[in-house]
Amino acid sequence: MKVIHLSRSSSLGGAARAAMRVHRALLDQHVDSRVWTVHGDGQGPNLQGPASGSEAKRFIRRLRQARRIMNLVAGRSENYRSLSMMPSDWSAKLRAATPDITHLHWVNAEMMSIADIGRLSGPVVWTLHDMWAFAGAHHVDLSARWQQGYPTRGADVPALRLDLDRWLWRQKRKHWRRPIQIVAPSKWMADCVAQSALMSDWPVTVIGNPLDTSIWAQQPKAKARRALGLDPDCAYILFGAFNASSDPTKGFDLLNEALARFSSTVPDVRFLMFGNARKMPDNLHGIALQAFGQVNDDRKLAQIYAAADLSVVPSRMESFGQTATEAMSCGTPVVAFSVGGLKDIVTHRQTGYLAQPYDTADLARGMAWTLEQMTTPGGEGAAMAARARAHVAAAFDMSAVARKYVELYQDLKG
Repeated sequence: MKVIHLSRSSSLGGAARAAMRVHRALLDQHVDSRVWTVHGDGQGPNLQGPASGSEAKRFIRRLRQARRIMNLVAGRSENYRSLSMMPSDWSAKLRAATPDITHLHWVNAEMMSIADIGRLSGPVVWTLHDMWAFAGAHHVDLSARWQQGYPTRGADVPALRLDLDRWLWRQKRKHWRRPIQIVAPSKWMADCVAQSALMSDWPVTVIGNPLDTSIWAQQPKAKARRALGLDPDCAYILFGAFNASSDPTKGFDLLNEALARFSSTVPDVRFLMFGNARKMPDNLHGIALQAFGQVNDDRKLAQIYAAADLSVVPSRMESFGQTATEAMSCGTPVVAFSVGGLKDIVTHRQTGYLAQPYDTADLARGMAWTLEQMTTPGGEGAAMAARARAHVAAAFDMSAVARKYVELYQDLKG
């Protein structure tokens, strides 16, 4: 069976990493899996970036043109959005390649247009890594307009500006005549698809993102801290994400507010951070900060998780919650808001703590409670770490997830 995955990148961001993990899991099951991207940003088996420099330049031109149009007609936005109206030749390339299954991942930011997606033929699977497919232009939409079909102009759209979400939603309804098989990485995302005005009658299956638990593994904290040059006697809180401090969806501002409220009986608490971030201070509300920057080595990142006593995921929304599964697989409990796919991953007071959405006082309580469990001799820390690891190994094992995809592909082929 030949499966061609389309993903804008093979390494930049959580969606790209999830797509590559699905690809590798399928290769392990002897599926002829291939990944096509518009970025030459990674290496691996059956991974194909732009065929030429001119192809890469055409993509950059499409992206720049789309951004100019969005800013001109709808104004700038702090939340990420995609126009996806610039035509490409992906549908023709796929017809020539004759895959048994075309598998879409994050294909936005002018990799594919809305019309390109509508022109795809043969069995198609689309794993949703955010809300864009059934919403308007934004990738995270906390309003209810996507449930209603954007019947009226948005109240927050300035006068003389195009309601870009409404217009793009109508373009999707126009071009997407044939339902696509949707894969939701969480029950929450599947519920969103079912509640959406655009995709409520499309088929949807829940398959979580896979993780190689042999890489993301428990190891002695003392050993991990020595390797990273950390103080073995301190307690560590970890936060990390792609564009960690600048993406409002990841909730760094909420975490910062929670840290201002944070109090703990545990002495010598320090803060660790990974991911692209704006210039950070040496401390956050008196808690010393060590930033690792963008970490592309999975084994080093697993070491960082293992060195921490807890990992905090303060996201406003997550379609899945990949940093949560990575942390828990390394035996590090997770403190998060009870939103999105994180509810499938974290069990409250068993593998971490789920705070009431956006209640920063509760998030602070969760960090203090979890930290105390992890650092009190004879406390619940060891049991909590073991439960976290066991849940990820059982629910998101690479081979189990791959088998679910193979079964889905075979059903679609008939």
